[in-house]
Amino acid sequence: MSSPAAKTKAASELKAALRPVGGAIASVAIASGVINLLMLTGPLFMLQVYDRVLPSRSEATLIGLSLFALAMFLFQSLFEVLRSRMLIRIGRLFADRVSPKALHVLAEAQGAEGLQAIRDLDTIRSFAGGGSAAFFDLPWTPLYVALCFAFHPGLGVAVLAGAVLLSLLTWAGDRLTTRSSEELATLSTARGRRTEEMRRNALMIDALGMRTRMQGRWLERTHTYLDRQDAAQGLASYLNAATRLLRTVLQSAVLALGAWLVIHQEASGGIMLAATILTIRALSPVELAIANWRGFVAARQSWSRLDAALTSTPSRQGPTSIALPKRELSVVAVSVAIPASERAVVANASFVLRAGSALGIVGPSGSGKSSLARAVVGVWPTARGVIRLDGATFDQWDRDVIGGAIGYLPQDVELLAGTVAENIARFAMDRSAEAVQVAAAEADVHEMILRLPDGYDTQVGEGGTMLSGGQRQRIGLARALFGRPFLVVLDEPNASLDSAGEQALLRAIVGIRQRGGIAIVIAHHGSALAAVDQLMVLNEGHVQRLGPRDEVLKALAASAPPQARAAQGKTRRTASKGRAIAASRRSAADAQARTHA
Repeated sequence: MSSPAAKTKAASELKAALRPVGGAIASVAIASGVINLLMLTGPLFMLQVYDRVLPSRSEATLIGLSLFALAMFLFQSLFEVLRSRMLIRIGRLFADRVSPKALHVLAEAQGAEGLQAIRDLDTIRSFAGGGSAAFFDLPWTPLYVALCFAFHPGLGVAVLAGAVLLSLLTWAGDRLTTRSSEELATLSTARGRRTEEMRRNALMIDALGMRTRMQGRWLERTHTYLDRQDAAQGLASYLNAATRLLRTVLQSAVLALGAWLVIHQEASGGIMLAATILTIRALSPVELAIANWRGFVAARQSWSRLDAALTSTPSRQGPTSIALPKRELSVVAVSVAIPASERAVVANASFVLRAGSALGIVGPSGSGKSSLARAVVGVWPTARGVIRLDGATFDQWDRDVIGGAIGYLPQDVELLAGTVAENIARFAMDRSAEAVQVAAAEADVHEMILRLPDGYDTQVGEGGTMLSGGQRQRIGLARALFGRPFLVVLDEPNASLDSAGEQALLRAIVGIRQRGGIAIVIAHHGSALAAVDQLMVLNEGHVQRLGPRDEVLKALAASAPPQARAAQGKTRRTASKGRAIAASRRSAADAQARTHA
């Protein structure tokens, strides 16, 4: 639960984004005042024509009034254009200031909550650049009502009654549509998630004959969404119809009342027509506000959601720069829970790894291995305990800085739309071709990349769909090794690899250890553990065994059934092969050093 101080801070972030445009908002208010004053040109021109020009039959007066009115109409149009441009600019400036915070929410939040922050920001920006103009005109309605009172109290009462009735309709519409708008937003998000799910898994759905069933699930969500949308649109149509009816009746009533006053010589014909136009002008801001009310409600709800998102995901202050880690990883009594859940999937895990070490983590599916890996690289928070690199926690570095010292290959490897080189280099703008090729060579993927249509400049497609699963996995390994990070965490790195790929993986792990890095390898297959020196057995979130790899394997073999012992014997033989690879690399390095000497 967020503290009051955190809520105040988050609320101030949105308000702070408006402060630089405060002068522009004041300019919009001034421009709106000028526009509304210039809108009096029409009724005053008509009043002068009927009460001054027609009785005097003066052509010069008519020409002068017409030219003056034309100039005022041109100025009115100019100010309306300027106001529109200023509102668009205000929306853009607000979005530019809040976008980094919204992207921070997107990076920290899980699932659709992060995307909702971006959509909310777009909604606020869109309303600020368009529908907000009606609400700058609304405060000028009393001026038109006052002028109608100046013409005749009866006319003023009629216009005031119409404005009050329209305001009541607006208030009632807000009360009736607020809840339905919130439901529509929730249903729209759920429908969007279902649509994206079907798009991502289209091939699997077709292959398993699930298309009809998945379409049924999607249509069920869609029908619910459309039913709510139809109800909301029906209510809005009733409100708009009532508004138009009231406006038409009121205009006719004011005209009839003016005619009655003319008949009884209590007003002139010019006043009658001018009052009719003023009635239209007085009700126009109210009517425009009603027309843009749905946009206002959506923007208000978006503001509240974005405020809440910033409250729960406050911006991080830039920490004091400290040296990148190069000695030790310490995990002390760490428990990990799935974000937005209270259920712990890892409980009280502790271990220490020093430079040049590699830890293998094994265990049945669902034992918490991937969750522990996400916590170790700092993308999931710890429920309890602490993770330190050279004695410092992750929040003591800027995330982009510490990210350069970490390599991570997730279980589900996804590449980003771009070239192979951009993906390996983590889209660094200052990347060098040499550093990219070094990472590719360490992952033993250089030759494979050269065989692609455009080599390192080959476009991988959205999610890496232009490549096979094994190619994505090996390029993902090169991305994890780019820049020779200190800590490299590989989650099921051999899931899509052939035998050549597995040998390349072993060499990569050996290389990490030889250059003084730390590797953590999560695997079901024993071959991936050949190059590690430490082994952890994780079961149901608890560390069952931890120690030197060979000792843990012997302990497991002693308590395992015969078939499992045979599999573990194969693992030990593969481990010996991994040690041989490491020894050969050390011998080659020694020979090269002697040659240089």
